[in-house]
Amino acid sequence: PRSTRRITPETLPEVLPLAESGPVGLIDLPDRQTVVDWMPQADLSTAIVGGPRTGKSSLLWLLARVFSEVSKESRGNARAQSPDGVLFTRDGPSCCRSGLLVVNHADAWLVEYALGRIEQTVASGGRPRVFIDDFEHLTSQPHILMRFEALLSDTTAVIVCDRRTLSSKVGASISRRVFFPPASDGDTVFLGLSNHRFDRFPPAGRAVLIGPHTDCGEARADEGLSQWDADVIGPDGVDVQIAYTEGTAGAAGASTAGSAGACAEATPPLPWGIGRTPTPRALGYDPCGEPVVWDPNEHGHVLSIIGPAEVRQSIAASLTAAGLPDIFTQLSAADALPSDIAPAMTAKRAVLGWGLHEQLPYGSPAAQASALGPRIIVGARAQAELENLGLRHLPVAPPGIAWFITRIAAIPIQLQEGPPL
Repeated sequence: PRSTRRITPETLPEVLPLAESGPVGLIDLPDRQTVVDWMPQADLSTAIVGGPRTGKSSLLWLLARVFSEVSKESRGNARAQSPDGVLFTRDGPSCCRSGLLVVNHADAWLVEYALGRIEQTVASGGRPRVFIDDFEHLTSQPHILMRFEALLSDTTAVIVCDRRTLSSKVGASISRRVFFPPASDGDTVFLGLSNHRFDRFPPAGRAVLIGPHTDCGEARADEGLSQWDADVIGPDGVDVQIAYTEGTAGAAGASTAGSAGACAEATPPLPWGIGRTPTPRALGYDPCGEPVVWDPNEHGHVLSIIGPAEVRQSIAASLTAAGLPDIFTQLSAADALPSDIAPAMTAKRAVLGWGLHEQLPYGSPAAQASALGPRIIVGARAQAELENLGLRHLPVAPPGIAWFITRIAAIPIQLQEGPPL
């Protein structure tokens, strides 16, 4: 029998419930008289733009969940506890989810740590996944913006941003754009779309997609094509209805409240060293629960401890108890004579220490020795204290957390043992 074609195209639902293994959304292809699943490729960078309470944040969380699952499948069970993606948000607490480190913008010290993880992954040849809600707020400080501009082209990024960001250096790395209705109808033209493009859109959850034709998946058998033509998504984009779980922002029409609900899980705390058997020779644990170990070959043979005397003594004692051989220790380096510091230059391992408000004389043997390895900074409570150490942009860590500073990274650590910081 002769096949028949439907003349009236399918319509997109105003609310699309999220199925367990269903698509991220539905795409309307009126020229092809069909609706197809939106299954976005996980290796393309995406920009999400639109007015308030249209569903931007909910889509960000949904893509974070979907792409993190893809990443988890590709790496198997290896390093299951260590997340390989980072999500920056203004809503909800910082936490670790499966395969994802969630960082609140307000936790500047954790933003620094997450940014360092991304930089190290890129430097080692990896391509990390980065999700950013309110890009302009996160990068309001110029030095943070410069670091992201240098990084994003080497990451798989999903960012919720202002339309002006699309015209910046960041926009050059974007392959997929999702436009929700703007706050003002007059802004449509600035998105490069035709006038009245968002007419008759529901209040939330529907957007215009401009991306590769592969986002439309495979053509259905009744289309007589093995795949869609490259121009199936034209310059004016295609309508896409985003899937949402019940009670999340997209279904209700809010872009912020309930955005974390797209992951539908209770918020776990940062793991640090919770439930871990003490790791030999570890100084402590980073926010993702990974042990931080001083490696003289990688970091340098002189470890400087800057902080209260009792903490310096505790860390030095723990290193000695760990059985590290040939450790030269001088915990009052600021007052030491040059002859007292000289052995640090040739020792296999050396530990120097001084107080936060003490200064090593410029060019002194102590200052020269301290430049040969990492630093642990304990107890800094004011930005000025860090600036005096030459760390102008390093945020103050919360009580109980120290900084482990190497040549390439600043890592917040919870010390493995010792008195409260």
